[in-house]
Amino acid sequence: MKKLFHLILRSPVVKAAINPSFGKVKEVRSGKICIVLSEENMLGDLVIHNFIVQQLTLYGYSVAFCVSTPFYRRFRFFFEEHCMAVKVFVLPEKGRDLARFAGSIRKEGIKAVILDECPQVDAVFFYRAGVPVIIGPSEKRSPFYSREYRLNKLELHYTGISGALLQLLEDSSEKKGQHVISPYFPYRDIPIGEFGDRKDAGLAVHMGGGNYWNRKWPQERYIEICRLFLRHYEGKLFLIGGQDEYQANEEIRHILVETEDATGRVINCCGSDLHRTASVIAASKAFIGNDSAPMHIAVALNKRVMGIFGPSAISVVNPTQYDQRNITIRSYMECVPCNNAQCRLPDDKKLSCLTSLSTDMVWEHLQRVI
Repeated sequence: MKKLFHLILRSPVVKAAINPSFGKVKEVRSGKICIVLSEENMLGDLVIHNFIVQQLTLYGYSVAFCVSTPFYRRFRFFFEEHCMAVKVFVLPEKGRDLARFAGSIRKEGIKAVILDECPQVDAVFFYRAGVPVIIGPSEKRSPFYSREYRLNKLELHYTGISGALLQLLEDSSEKKGQHVISPYFPYRDIPIGEFGDRKDAGLAVHMGGGNYWNRKWPQERYIEICRLFLRHYEGKLFLIGGQDEYQANEEIRHILVETEDATGRVINCCGSDLHRTASVIAASKAFIGNDSAPMHIAVALNKRVMGIFGPSAISVVNPTQYDQRNITIRSYMECVPCNNAQCRLPDDKKLSCLTSLSTDMVWEHLQRVI
């Protein structure tokens, strides 16, 4: 039934009747753009999407997000406290409200819609609302966006996505190669009592990687890095992460305090909200961690960042691309990057892209960052 529906919508006559402005990318010079986020997006993706919003705003566009109801509930704290978009459209859960949803899009005067990878919202709602153009990254053929306007974000670093979008929307070659992104993360600075004199603030460490099993450098190696830092530097060590990482980091804090005689120097900040987490990162001299939201926040706060990568698509989120002072530690194995659900290497070599990164290698690079 859905195939037949899409086939009908492909008809030039139907397109002209429902959405006469469809596909006219070159006519979009200003106005509101809506980015439809994917159900697969995590907190780190939302932080980076703020960078895109920021840059498009500088060029005269205003940006809205469109998300599903469950997605909004999951990241409500972000949309209410840290989101730079001018509006967040929430797709209703009940089918009878979908017509009203399409009406709200029309009322807002959306000029273009950009579908993120694997969007959770069917583009037909925007198509029916008469949105002039839909740019989609998916390989899946759809009557709701033109193939020539397909944008595959997995082939671009986030510093280039805004420029690529501007080129598509404005068909301008002037911005090609000239687009510079200066990321920013909005947060409320919170006084951190544990800092004391901020000149003593040292290193922010994030050992987690959200729900991604393949983004976590072995925890015991992070512990060794923390030990080396406490022995060679006077600054404090701040362990950051989510609520689910608190207990593990509390155990690590106890180990470091007892074995390194570091009373008062190791602070467990896991479970803090993003305002406090960002305040801790901002006051620290440097950040080390896996590919995750805290790493992207550290980049946005212009900290010296050292990112540790496994099979992630580093070409998309490489922190060195924002600032050459940052350092990226990664493996150069042939199978990297890898988007497989499980590592396909033999058991004795599983996740070698992460486990092959030695403590000595990471420590050598971290000293340069500090």
